[in-house]
Order: sequence, then C-alpha cells, then structure tokens
Amino acid sequence: MPKKSIRFGVVDGCGFRAATWNLTVSAGEGPSEVYLSCRELKGAIHTSFHPSGKWHATFTQKTFDEDIKDVSPPDANRFIQKWQRPPEVKPGITLALKIITPWNAVQTEIVPGSKKFSEIKSAQEPKANQVLIVFLNPNEKIEITNFDEIGRLELNTGEIVVVLHHEIQIPKPNIPKESKGTLVKGRSKEDLESDNVKGLIFADEPNGTRVLWDCAVESKKTS
Repeated sequence: MPKKSIRFGVVDGCGFRAATWNLTVSAGEGPSEVYLSCRELKGAIHTSFHPSGKWHATFTQKTFDEDIKDVSPPDANRFIQKWQRPPEVKPGITLALKIITPWNAVQTEIVPGSKKFSEIKSAQEPKANQVLIVFLNPNEKIEITNFDEIGRLELNTGEIVVVLHHEIQIPKPNIPKESKGTLVKGRSKEDLESDNVKGLIFADEPNGTRVLWDCAVESKKTS
C-alpha cells in the first residue's frame, strides 16, 4: 500500500541525536491508517491511530511471540496500551499523543550517510522537547500558536495530522513507588550496564493523554 511519512528526531547540533520517529499515513483507497514508530526498534513496536477510533500501542505478533511471551504473565498479549480516540481539546483539534525528550536523552551518534530526518533542536538543561501528534478538522478555522511545525499529512477523509514541537520544563512522571521490570528474552542485567542505554516509557497523563518518554537510562549495580 502506498504511504506518506514524516521522519523526525531531536539533535544537539554536534553530531548526536535522540530516538528518531516515523509518522506514516497510508495513501490507498478507503480511510487512511496512521502509524507512529520509533525507527531504532525496527518496527517491533508501533502506535496505531485507526480511523475507527480504536487506538493502541503494540508489539508486532512476531516480536511478542519470540521475545516477550515467555517472560510475561500467562494472560499477557501484545498490546501495551489501548484507548479510544479522545474528545477534541479545542474545536477541531484532537491531541493524539505526546513524545517527551529530556535534554540528556541526546546520546546517539549520527552515522554519516544515514537516512535524513527533520531535525528538532535539543532542549537545554534542565528542559525537554515535547512533540505533539495532532489531528485537525478541515472544517474548522484553526490557529495554533507557541509551537513549531515539523510537517503535516492529509488523510483521505480530509482530516490533517500535524507534528508540532516546543520546549518545556520536564514534567514529573507519574511512576508507581513500587515497580518491577522484566527483561526480554535473550537479555540480561549486564546489558543495562552498557554505555548509552536508552529507555522508551509508555505513560498516560491524568486527563488520559498518552505520552512516550524517550529517556537516558542510569543503571546502578546492586550487591
């Protein structure tokens, strides 16, 4: 199926970047499908904004079966998050997702000759970059201020999906006091002691907005 896409990521201007992202819209007949993926994960996880309004973040079935299923509870499935398309935050504007990249997450060296992407200037310490994935109703007169636009794609319905960004103070994530991580199949604690380990956190805000955190990981050895 033909596709249209926007590739983007945060860079520091000195040859380093954070995660890079690909927002893709199907360009065939019928309602457009919209997907967001982190390019470093090579398609293993993606977020789907289906025209039905049933949205989710999920592992591919192959990734779940080979790497996740055996280290998960018996009732686990490949879905990380599920939610219904939220109501408009303002007339004609639906906030689909946020991506937050703190200043210290820009750690990956940009390889010469790698695929180009739209570059977002990294936030200065102690701030973060916030990217918004927004759906716009073409029948409403809409003015967006205080954001820079990365790009936009038109859906077959006439609706427009837009990628915006701005710099913010780092919000305090709502993390449970007691939480336990699980290593995927084939990984060990030693992998977390490598240099430049990155983490992708799936979260939601009190108002129901879904958020992806692109973070640097600091691991501490325990005796």
